[in-house]
Amino acid sequence: VPHYERIARLGLFAGPIKELVHQIKYRNRWPLARFVGDRLLLKDSVSDLLRRADRIVAVPLHPLRQISRGYNQSDLIARRVARRARVKLVHPIVRTRNTPTQTYLHSRTKRVENLRDAFGLVQPRTIRGKRVVVIDDVMTTGATLHAAAQALMEGEPESLTAILVAVADPKHQDFQKV
Repeated sequence: VPHYERIARLGLFAGPIKELVHQIKYRNRWPLARFVGDRLLLKDSVSDLLRRADRIVAVPLHPLRQISRGYNQSDLIARRVARRARVKLVHPIVRTRNTPTQTYLHSRTKRVENLRDAFGLVQPRTIRGKRVVVIDDVMTTGATLHAAAQALMEGEPESLTAILVAVADPKHQDFQKV
């Protein structure tokens, strides 16, 4: 994914991890976000990114989606990780468009178009010159991370890395480098 130096993940979006994400996102089991955050912190690749981090940023939801769900699952996970890793959580970007869910968009082109200009930078000073870690739940094509990075790069961070709960692997390529 352009702009990111490294990306760490808990696992692939399958089995128990997929069920955990669905419980958190769609079944109001938001307390599981703390459990997921704790599991992330046990991964060496995640701990390595956090040791070098100055700021953590959760991928934001549009306010209407957050109101309907009641919370932002990525923000809940980021809060847990930030608190336990002692890295400051900031909210420099917002979702400016209420885009349709990416779940039903299966091509990278459609996902990228859906997220074009979907994020806006509102607090550039919080990330200027900082090593920023972006936290999100699931990456399928990387379109969300890319769109978030485009907004974040306007704030001139020193670097961007990302932590994901899971990477979808519909073609069973077992993304070893992600």
